[in-house]
Amino acid sequence: MSKSSPWYRHFWPWFIVILMVVSVGASLATVVIAYGLGDLEIPDARPAATAAPRVSASGSAVP
Repeated sequence: MSKSSPWYRHFWPWFIVILMVVSVGASLATVVIAYGLGDLEIPDARPAATAAPRVSASGSAVP
């Protein structure tokens, strides 16, 4: 009977572990970037006379 080497001496377990670590790292980087930048406000390029009126969530006009 041949003696097999321990799991940590094989390529595939390390490959799978590295894929999982890279995946978690990319997810964390995405969360950090998303929370760090926040939502950017896009300015309205239309003139004030033709701009649509601003309305709140309740339906009333916002000054």
